[in-house]
Amino acid sequence: LRRTGGSDGVVSVDVVVRGDTAIEGEDYLPAAETITWQDGDTGDKSLTIVTLDDTLAEGDETINLTLANVSGGAALGGNDSAVLTIVDDDVSNVRNIIVSGTEKQRDGAGGADLLFLLMLLGYASLRLRYPLARSRLV
Repeated sequence: LRRTGGSDGVVSVDVVVRGDTAIEGEDYLPAAETITWQDGDTGDKSLTIVTLDDTLAEGDETINLTLANVSGGAALGGNDSAVLTIVDDDVSNVRNIIVSGTEKQRDGAGGADLLFLLMLLGYASLRLRYPLARSRLV
């Protein structure tokens, strides 16, 4: 953050941090802060947002940053908001897929279905029905 247009008096601004697709406590730590410049101070200020690493391949996630509650006679410039993107560094890995519970069931129309229980670690499980009457397993 940068103070421009003078250095007289104490001025401050709140940085409001809100998750958009990122979730506070899961993807980043809470980070709202009041930034203050003392009388005569024109130095740049920063805010640290700590991201939390996980092993889920969930795509990039975003956090909204907004400046609010300016005090000390200061005014916001043209940029009062920004979007921070947390780039997903995790990749989907086929080793995380577990197939279990295979069973054959009659479908009532003279055919049979093969049922699988698929589990992708870190996500919900899924029951998959594979119709044997119309397909051939190799």
